[in-house]
Amino acid sequence: MTLFPHRRLGPAWFMTPATRVDRYASALTLGADVALVDLEDSVAADAKDRARRDARAFFAQDAGPCVLGIRVNALSTLNGTKDLVAIAAYPRKPDLILLPKTETSRDIALLAAILDTPAYTPILFALIETPRAVDHLPGILAAPRLSGAVFGSADYALELGTHTGWEAMRHARHTIANSCAAAGLIAVDTPYFELDDTVGLSAEAHRAKEIGFHGKGAVHPPPTALHHRGVPPHRRRDRRGPGHRRCRRARRRPRHVR
Repeated sequence: MTLFPHRRLGPAWFMTPATRVDRYASALTLGADVALVDLEDSVAADAKDRARRDARAFFAQDAGPCVLGIRVNALSTLNGTKDLVAIAAYPRKPDLILLPKTETSRDIALLAAILDTPAYTPILFALIETPRAVDHLPGILAAPRLSGAVFGSADYALELGTHTGWEAMRHARHTIANSCAAAGLIAVDTPYFELDDTVGLSAEAHRAKEIGFHGKGAVHPPPTALHHRGVPPHRRRDRRGPGHRRCRRARRRPRHVR
């Protein structure tokens, strides 16, 4: 097995609420390697239908080098089912699907069974955000179609009855980084939620890299100084700043592990 075959996905992951159509274009110009549009937590219950319709335009953009993805609602919800029906009808579909509340490998198998066709096999990532998911992580990561895991600290902390500080999240972070490394998959650290805290984002990205995370999430728009300071130097190919470049070019579509 080749370790980390998805390194070319890149370490900078930005997430944009699907209802913020005004941010769609800038999501591709601020240095993201993976740009995600969100249908889940950032969208109010009464705006879900509109978000699904709006998200179609996100994937109609000329993404250039960016990998475009979507966070759907949990498969156990009606909105999750509606999300997958909508995606199946999009003229241009997401490159990557992020599945929240993943707790078993069956969740990933079901997602793949619904969306996969001979012409479309999206990259699948599990959002690990519950204590049960952390406990069952090796089993989840054994899903044949899975490419990696993203840590979701907000919901994890809520279930644990604590806060999202580094020490409180230490066990989950180390478990996710170690389990992904053992499985040969990518681990992406939880989004950084303080939009104006450039120093905090950079520091947390460095700490995440030190324990084995490949990437770091940020809510779009991220702080001005992008967090790829926290990733290996060979990833920093263009030093001109976020206003002068588009997303890094992926030489080819990532392959799936296993």
